[in-house]
Amino acid sequence: MAGILIKGLEMPKEGSITITIRHDGAINFIGDMGSNLGRLVDCKAVALPEHGRLGDLDALGNKMANKMGKRKNTWHPFYYEGFKEALKMLDSAPTIVEVTE
Repeated sequence: MAGILIKGLEMPKEGSITITIRHDGAINFIGDMGSNLGRLVDCKAVALPEHGRLGDLDALGNKMANKMGKRKNTWHPFYYEGFKEALKMLDSAPTIVEVTE
């Protein structure tokens, strides 16, 4: 099992919190550990699929495109086309975790 991602919830700055996740991923209430205080939240837990190493493919693609632009005129066309093909593969790679804002 790969794990879960809780969308819309940040790590506590201090202490701890207790959450309840329903079978449909809904999280409606968060309580502070050891007290009766709590608050309603609008968060959702989603199951992550099995995956390999996660990285920022957008940042990698931008770095590669920047390098391509700087060296376009000095590379043999074979290498330049290979880089272009690699960028297409990055663009079509499956998204495991969506972009955060």
